[in-house]
Amino acid sequence: MSIFSFLFKKNKLSQLEQFPDAVIVFSKDFELLKYNSYAKRLLNLDGKSDEDLRPENLFDCDFNLLSNELLEENNICTLKLKDSDVFVEIKASNKNPEQIYFSLRDVTQKHKTITSFMTEYETSKKINRTKNNLLVKLSTELLSPLHSITGFSQAMLEGLSGKIDEKQKKYLNVINQNAFELLNFLDKLIEGAKLESNNYDFEFKVFDVIDAVDNTVKDFKEQFDNYKFEVDSSSLEKRTVYTDSNVLKKIIKYMTANLIKDNDYGAVSIKLENPLIEEVQKQGLSANETSQPKDFLHIEILSDKNCPKYPPELSIFEIYPQLELNEKKEVINNLPLYNAFLLSKYLKIKISSKYQGKKGFDIYLNIEKP
Repeated sequence: MSIFSFLFKKNKLSQLEQFPDAVIVFSKDFELLKYNSYAKRLLNLDGKSDEDLRPENLFDCDFNLLSNELLEENNICTLKLKDSDVFVEIKASNKNPEQIYFSLRDVTQKHKTITSFMTEYETSKKINRTKNNLLVKLSTELLSPLHSITGFSQAMLEGLSGKIDEKQKKYLNVINQNAFELLNFLDKLIEGAKLESNNYDFEFKVFDVIDAVDNTVKDFKEQFDNYKFEVDSSSLEKRTVYTDSNVLKKIIKYMTANLIKDNDYGAVSIKLENPLIEEVQKQGLSANETSQPKDFLHIEILSDKNCPKYPPELSIFEIYPQLELNEKKEVINNLPLYNAFLLSKYLKIKISSKYQGKKGFDIYLNIEKP
């Protein structure tokens, strides 16, 4: 016998008093047998009748359901005490078939903090959703004036309104360029608002992924003469894909544009292949024993430029943390990537950026119709 056991026995201290939490003990028929002083204070047991001491009269919940959660599922539950504003965390043990031990801890302040946090979170979500809906509904009013400015300034630069001198041409170029950049920014901002507020329309269908990529690259080739674009699909076993073709092309477009935005010339290669199942599972895509590489698609978009020496501290797919660090230029540059990230979540596509070797992006998706 240890010195502590001897002292407890000598001083006739209840073993229940040794516990730091409130402890109550019920019989197998849920009659209260004993409790420690902490439980007495917490549950306000003084003066209560035997009927009041039944579990269903102590806890504000369905006790049959609670006992199943605690005893059979071996879970820890949080609940409210009967006729009280006190919340407790409770767990149980019935190793002794004749007795059931309940351990309780007062978590009222913790519960209030979490409740307050969740209320603020829901309020913030509602405000953000309202803001996004407002932005989407006013999109025509926001974009139409800019379309007019870019259209008429371009017409004036082409001489459709009469001859202009060099000084006027210089000013018109500034107006046209700034209006075009603002129009492009607002277009991406409104697209992001649609995605955040679930107002984006998707159209799923089966299509030829090689044709889709070739069409996307063709647009880049026509726009950027100083860039070389190559598509390699030689190892692809299956070229039909079931997803939203326009959205997949948009994701590829946004990522490709990000790779060439800061350079006057260079090369971009796009490789399509069926990835190994191990790589698919690593990306978090659903794969089972019957899954084969041809059920999935990996698109690698690679620049001929090297990755930055050190990876960025913030993900280029997340714009709000960048804004908090006053990285306004990066927010504007990476807004299309943020939209690509949101689009990929809806389509259950996995996208990531490379931080070693050549700069680029990876896209993984299941190409089978569910």
